[in-house]
Amino acid sequence: MLTRPLLVVGIHQEEREFGEQVARRLRSGQIDVLCIPEGIPQNKRPGEASFYHRLRHREIYLQLRQQVLRRYGLILDLHAGINETGRCADVYCRDVSLLSRLDDLELSELRTVHITAENRLTPPALEKASVHRGHITHAVAHTIIPEEVWNSRDFLYVGLEVYVTQAGEGTQDDWFFTCTLVDLILRCGDGEITEASRDEVNRALEGAQKNSQVD
Repeated sequence: MLTRPLLVVGIHQEEREFGEQVARRLRSGQIDVLCIPEGIPQNKRPGEASFYHRLRHREIYLQLRQQVLRRYGLILDLHAGINETGRCADVYCRDVSLLSRLDDLELSELRTVHITAENRLTPPALEKASVHRGHITHAVAHTIIPEEVWNSRDFLYVGLEVYVTQAGEGTQDDWFFTCTLVDLILRCGDGEITEASRDEVNRALEGAQKNSQVD
């Protein structure tokens, strides 16, 4: 495995309970967990200028960078959003090889997103999103996360945003779905899943949902 991986939960204070529930259900020893005790609001405060909203994000992520530097090789930053039509997820990363391994699985519940700097030309292969068998791939995003974090030479930053149908801490299905994705990302990061079939992973996702009936 890459140098020890770390799961970060609670960067946004509204998402901390969801992240803590996921962390409790990960396999023992699979990944270290850092729970941010005092996260920042996900959205701008009423009347707040965008500058200060971006500044808060920059400060908390640079603090995170100092904590993880030379200790971890992969940082998995967990977030939660709302999608009333059904559970799904986005994976954000600068590493095209990791995203390509996820793309090869063609999971309809998962979209891969390549992070680029706002003033940098997009690589030709990533100019626009495409859809193949329901899987959205090669989307491109800019981020307010500091480039020192998402484009670090010292570790690989991977953002995982899981969309659930209701706000709050989530359900057992949501937590086990997310645990399965965490495992999948770690395996892809190690190159262990390049030969895995789409059917194999779909069975794992279905198994996660069945396991959610047992707490």
